[in-house]
Amino acid sequence: AGYREAAAELAGFVGSFAAAVQEGLTTFRTGVSFQQFRDLSTSRVDPIRVPGLSALNYVFRGLGAADDFFTTLNRGGALMAEATRKAAKTGVSADSILTNIIEHPDVVGRASKEAERRVLRAELPMVGRAISQARVNPVVHTLIPFFNSNANIIKLGFGDFGPLSPVRVVKATKAGDLAAAADARGDMLFGSALMTLGGVLGAAGLLSGYGPTNERQRAALAAEGWKAGAVKVGDLWVPVLNVLGPFAFPLYIGATAQDAMAQGANGEKVEKLLGKVVHDLGWIGLTQSGLKGVSD
Repeated sequence: AGYREAAAELAGFVGSFAAAVQEGLTTFRTGVSFQQFRDLSTSRVDPIRVPGLSALNYVFRGLGAADDFFTTLNRGGALMAEATRKAAKTGVSADSILTNIIEHPDVVGRASKEAERRVLRAELPMVGRAISQARVNPVVHTLIPFFNSNANIIKLGFGDFGPLSPVRVVKATKAGDLAAAADARGDMLFGSALMTLGGVLGAAGLLSGYGPTNERQRAALAAEGWKAGAVKVGDLWVPVLNVLGPFAFPLYIGATAQDAMAQGANGEKVEKLLGKVVHDLGWIGLTQSGLKGVSD
């Protein structure tokens, strides 16, 4: 079943590519995000523009166009996968489900949620929504730009692929949503593999976390070319924390856990180790590019 869904998703990507390109270009040319027209509750359409900064407007239009492109592409793939999944459960063909898609709002809803999750626009928990709304304040907006995307990266990194992933499995299972539970288990296994890889790379000295908190020790390491949140390639430390997005979290959680175990073996006190682990995990989240203002 998994292979059939993967093949269907790939076919959905291919089938929606032309529409994704067209919608992205429309957004770039007009400055109006195409995705706003998909929301039937939208009462007005807001153009993407910064008053008085015409050159910068095209940068924001480009970001909006990219968002529309990947959202449409992922929605097409997810729609095909969900239709194939439902077809396997009900015996109705996937083509029939897609042809009469208006009769299958569950397929559309699940596909839309998955697409938003992939492009880091999923609905945030209550605290996240409150902070997002508080960003109308220019000070908060300056400190935490692109909050929604970064909050979703943290949510995926810690919740879907990290140590909190079993919670998602239990919630989906209790709700009787077997499809969501299967997806959650897959993400949990993938995240566990990444955490193991992070621990192995950390033990081999090929993946760095936050490193020592002592400034002199950090300066000594930096003088040798060491960098925090980086992978060692030859003699160079290449920063990758921001590049990997949510996948960085399980990797660095594994490296942080390995570092804590190594320090524990050297006689470091347990309470001090726990404090450093909490500090380092917080640093991973705040080092995301849009939250650098907070971590700095």
